[in-house]
Amino acid sequence: MGVAFPAFDAAPWTMFAYAALSGAAMGMYNSVDQALNVSVLPNPDNAAKDLGIVNLANSLGQVFGPIMASVIIGAVGYKMMFPAAGLMCLVGAGLIMLIKKVH
Repeated sequence: MGVAFPAFDAAPWTMFAYAALSGAAMGMYNSVDQALNVSVLPNPDNAAKDLGIVNLANSLGQVFGPIMASVIIGAVGYKMMFPAAGLMCLVGAGLIMLIKKVH
């Protein structure tokens, strides 16, 4: 929801709204994500190793995020970065729903 504000208006207040909404959403997501990660581990005896792999996967997003952003900004401009981010959030939510224990 927060990514919608800068996509429609370039005024400075939209970045503050984006930061507030996105920060709150990220905090809620992180707390639920960690609980979900622990609940879907295949073997409790290997929890440390499995959570380490999950952490690696989370770090890869931070590696590829700037690359994707530069491709999007270079191809269609900075203003389209926010709709693209919203689309990526929806795709991520759909992928999370594919986890069988989430339903």
